[in-house]
Amino acid sequence: MNSRRGPGNAPASPTSTLEADVLRTLLYFDIFRYPLTAAEIYRFLPSNSTSPEEIERCAKKARLKSVIRKSASYYQLKSTDEGAVGERVRNEARARTYWRIAVVFGRLVGMFPFVRGVFVSGELSKGVARKGSDIDFVVVTAEGRLWICRTLLVLFKKLFLFNSRKFFCINHFLTVDHLEVSDRNFYTAVELATLRPVVNGPLLARLLRANAWLSGFLPNINLGEDGRPLSLSPLTPLPKTMNLPAPSSLMNNIEGFLLSEWKNVWKKRYSGPSENQRNRLFRSTPFISTAYGEDHLRRISDEYNRRLRAHGLGPHSFGDLTE
Repeated sequence: MNSRRGPGNAPASPTSTLEADVLRTLLYFDIFRYPLTAAEIYRFLPSNSTSPEEIERCAKKARLKSVIRKSASYYQLKSTDEGAVGERVRNEARARTYWRIAVVFGRLVGMFPFVRGVFVSGELSKGVARKGSDIDFVVVTAEGRLWICRTLLVLFKKLFLFNSRKFFCINHFLTVDHLEVSDRNFYTAVELATLRPVVNGPLLARLLRANAWLSGFLPNINLGEDGRPLSLSPLTPLPKTMNLPAPSSLMNNIEGFLLSEWKNVWKKRYSGPSENQRNRLFRSTPFISTAYGEDHLRRISDEYNRRLRAHGLGPHSFGDLTE
C-alpha cells in the first residue's frame, strides 16, 4: 500500500500495554491511510492476551480516546481526516472489480511452465484498490527453474501486454523448496499474513507455516489458514501448466545463464543505489528474485518510527537496512 501523511500533534502517551499496542497498530496502518476495525486491530496486534471485544473497551479509555476516533465500525487516528473511512469503503468496492481481474491474470500466470503457486500481495491483498493501483503477484516456482519462469513471464508482459504493470506486476518470486523468508520484521510479517491465493491455496498455507517466525510479530495470525481470497471468488484450482520438455542439464545451464544476466540487468539499470541497497531491492539467487525500484521498506520504517517517537513509543526494528 502507498504511504500517506504524518500523525500531527502528539497527545499524552498511553499508559497500559494494550493501549500502546492498539496505538502502535493504528499508527502503522495510518501510514497507508487505512482505518481498521476492532477485529483487524486484533489480527495485527503485536500481543495476544486480548480479544476484539477487549480492544473495543480499551479504545473507549480516556488516553486512547484523546488519540483515536471511531467512525462507523472503523478506528483511525484523530489526526487523520474522517474522509479516510469513506475512502476505504470506496476502495473496497473497487477491489471487488480488481479481484476479478486478478483471478484472470493470476490463472494465466499459473499456466506458465514451472509455476506452482500464485498469490496476490500489496493493496489488493488487504481488500482495497485505489485508483490506478497495480495488481501485485507473488509467484512460487519449481525448484531450479525460477529464472526461466521469470524470464518467460517478463517476455510475455513485454510482447503481449506492452510492458504494462497495472494488472501484471510480478516483482517477487520464490521456489517451492525455499519458502522461508529471511526478512524478519513487522512489515514483512504483515505482507506475508495478508497474501491471498489465486492458484494453489494449500501452498500458501505451507508458505505461512514455513515462516512461523511471523507469529512473533503477529501472534493472532492463524498460520494454518489457507487465506481464502476476500470472499470475492472461490479458490481457483491449480491450472494445467505448459510443458517444456528438455534435458535437465540443458535447463540447468539456461537457468544459471539467466540468473547471471538478470544480475547484470539490475546493475546497469539501477546504478544509483549502493551495492548493498541494490542487492536488497533486487535479490537474485537460485531461490528468490525481487525487483523493487523503490526502497519501500526503508521509507516505511523511517516513517513508522517517526510516528512512534511522536507518540512517546519506542522504535520498531526493521532489521539491517544498511546502505
